[in-house]
Amino acid sequence: MILVAGLGNPGHHYHWTRHNFGFLVMDFISAQRKLPFTKQKFNALYTEATLGDQDLFLIKPQTFMNLSGESIGAFAKFYRLKAEHIVILHDDVDLDFGDVRAKNRGGTAGHHGVESVRHHLDTDVFHRIRLGVGRPKDSQPIDVSDFVLSPFTAEEQNQLPPLYQQAATMLEKVVAGIKTS
Repeated sequence: MILVAGLGNPGHHYHWTRHNFGFLVMDFISAQRKLPFTKQKFNALYTEATLGDQDLFLIKPQTFMNLSGESIGAFAKFYRLKAEHIVILHDDVDLDFGDVRAKNRGGTAGHHGVESVRHHLDTDVFHRIRLGVGRPKDSQPIDVSDFVLSPFTAEEQNQLPPLYQQAATMLEKVVAGIKTS
């Protein structure tokens, strides 16, 4: 099994925020494949899927972003999943809005959700799909944490659907490269 986790914050208030980019991509994949997040376990909503020849858990931790590792770590421990069989989708302020990149290993760049995952897995050897949200413009005197908790602009929301598809395609490539046997 491979665990794919989109990071975000539960609740309607956070739905369209930049910090929920991981959740938004998971919702896109769920709708595209008609796989609703109807199951709950380890303080996460989840569904199961098959991609190529790989069986997947798709999860959305409901612990709030900064504690995402609790749910992901519990899934990994219960199902005896190796960290290298885990893929995290998360927002990234160090990438321009619309930039989507895969990464394996490495630092957290101060992302508290990724820090939580790293802490609960006790390693940085997991895959990431980084979803660029950019940083506040110089004309926006706003703290980065406030920025990621603010909603996407109307213009950005219009640009999201192709980014969801780009992230889903990248996820397929990452999953295809994971050897589980």
